[in-house]
Amino acid sequence: MILCGADCALIFRFLHIQSTGQALTAGMYWTGLTVMFEIALGKFLRRSWKELFEQYNLRAGYIWPVFLLFLFLLPCLLYVLGPVRQ
Repeated sequence: MILCGADCALIFRFLHIQSTGQALTAGMYWTGLTVMFEIALGKFLRRSWKELFEQYNLRAGYIWPVFLLFLFLLPCLLYVLGPVRQ
């Protein structure tokens, strides 16, 4: 999560986010693209749908949904915290 956060912070300055709504939209796109990539790669590797969706089970100890929530909220958090210092 830390590496992803640092990467997103570097990219964030080039997005020119002007509002919380735009930040949430960016988070939605990043999260959606991540899920689509995961599914596409999983299907390419011939994983079953059951295997792919098992990764979303918090009760089984998987933290993937927590990461996706972090990824969704990260642009909003970066926007609220202000400009990223160089």
